[in-house]
Amino acid sequence: MKKLLACLSLIFCSLFSYSQNVGVGTNTPHASAALEVKDSTKGILIPRMTMTQRNAIQNPAEGLMVYQTDSTKGIWLFTSPQWKILNHRSTLQKCTVIQSNTSCPFGGSKVECGIDLNENQILDSIEINNNSTVYICKDDLINGGSNFTLISKYDLNGTYTWNKPAGVSKIIVECWGAGASGRKYLSHDPGSGGGYGKSIIDVTAISSVTIKVGKGGIPTLNNFGAGGSSSFGNYLISTGGTDQFTPGTSDGNIISITGGKGWNGVGGSCPNGGSGGVPNNSTDANGVKPGGGAANFYLSYNQPSVGNGADGMVIIYY
Repeated sequence: MKKLLACLSLIFCSLFSYSQNVGVGTNTPHASAALEVKDSTKGILIPRMTMTQRNAIQNPAEGLMVYQTDSTKGIWLFTSPQWKILNHRSTLQKCTVIQSNTSCPFGGSKVECGIDLNENQILDSIEINNNSTVYICKDDLINGGSNFTLISKYDLNGTYTWNKPAGVSKIIVECWGAGASGRKYLSHDPGSGGGYGKSIIDVTAISSVTIKVGKGGIPTLNNFGAGGSSSFGNYLISTGGTDQFTPGTSDGNIISITGGKGWNGVGGSCPNGGSGGVPNNSTDANGVKPGGGAANFYLSYNQPSVGNGADGMVIIYY
């Protein structure tokens, strides 16, 4: 009887011990682990199978793990309702429709890429690789609006009225200010170039706009002739060059570039427009259209030679 009781006590103690936690390679398994394995030369081997065999498991338990030996190899974990490979971060793409911005003035799509670091199958903002972002635009507006079928061009100084064609809601406008003349003085004093700007303009609520094309500067004795401003209403204004060191500016919302200064007898250029005039030993040259500043060459005290600034220009794409 005593032997039977001793055996029963030993069995119950063993069962109680194993119900707590089990250690393999250690006599002190961690209290939070049902099973702890310690070894410095070997690993643990979980069931290995092909993708077909994994997918054939009936009603897999939440948290079930297997090692897949083909296709996308690795440890797969079942998290209802699907299997998911561990530590295999996917590359994701996100496509967003954009209405209008500086990259796509007429709208288009923004495509962003990145690594799914938190493995939630969603490309979060912190995961986006900005260097890989691309824009698919409806029209190539930044590079001159070359896809537009209609262009209105104004290249003679004066004032005009642009009437919006039916069905047009947005346009691209380029604007060049006029160039300054040189100065009739006892030195090489050329004129500076006009400013250049490009803007996208919403004309939904507009029926007509006044356009001004600046006149190139004309010199007077001892003075520069300032170039006139070119404008599309108050929506885009590019000023003309004033003198040798004060070129024109612009307020374009896509591009705005200050004109070039005159230097050593050579007129300043107008960005994306005309070059400055260049003196030819004994004569001066006018600025090149649109917006180039004039050259200046001093012949003698009573005979300074000086050129005129070039007119500005306005172009509309729609």
